[in-house]
Amino acid sequence: MRAEDLRSGELLGRDSKYGFPTFGTTRLMVMGMVPLARLHNDLVHSLGEEGAAKMCLRYGYEAGLGTATNLAEFYEWDDDLEWLKAGTAIRQMAGLAKEELTHLEYDPDNKRLLIKGRWLLSMEAEVWRQRYGQADRPICSILAGMTSGYASAVWGSEVLAREITCRAQGHDCCTFEVRPVEDWGMEPQAIRDYLALDTVKEEVQRLKGALEKAREKERKQSAEIEMLRSRQIRNPGEDGVIFRSEAMARVLE
Repeated sequence: MRAEDLRSGELLGRDSKYGFPTFGTTRLMVMGMVPLARLHNDLVHSLGEEGAAKMCLRYGYEAGLGTATNLAEFYEWDDDLEWLKAGTAIRQMAGLAKEELTHLEYDPDNKRLLIKGRWLLSMEAEVWRQRYGQADRPICSILAGMTSGYASAVWGSEVLAREITCRAQGHDCCTFEVRPVEDWGMEPQAIRDYLALDTVKEEVQRLKGALEKAREKERKQSAEIEMLRSRQIRNPGEDGVIFRSEAMARVLE
């Protein structure tokens, strides 16, 4: 599987039992710009700008880890580089921004990872501009967190995406860079403490376990539906009545 072959129709669907929207086998919650703006506003008033940014970064990081894990289970990728590049398409499918990569170095053997790119029409930046006007710092914390979490799952250790310039600051678009935390001059444990996470490996294993439980539940539900279907007795007459009991068959006769 190559990143360019990724199609939203294969990933986005509906839960067969309740009709919930799904991403792969994971249930989705759809949120538009207005409630997102209200939520962010409440976070800023409750936690301050720095606290709100940290909370959004944590949310994005967890979402990125989960998305990468889901894609790894859903597809057999040609290689890890294709898996990594698929994250660009996923962030656009999620409505967060249109992402364009301008530089990509991926060399696990030599422990070299460097990604540069831009986010166009970032939802976070647009929400901030509408709510607060011009910002004095980059504010796309969910995007940075999701990019960090996704890249960390692929890389196998902590990776951090940082927004360099932001549309909310008055720039034409948001720009970002992605590097292993060591290349930013940080210790892995520092980012774990900041995000309140265990190691990436432990987080990925936890998410894989949760994903497998969800799939097992879906398999059981499908098996139950098939069992009920197999127990149904269809009346050969023209009325097309569906029933189960022998008594009902005699009544129809």
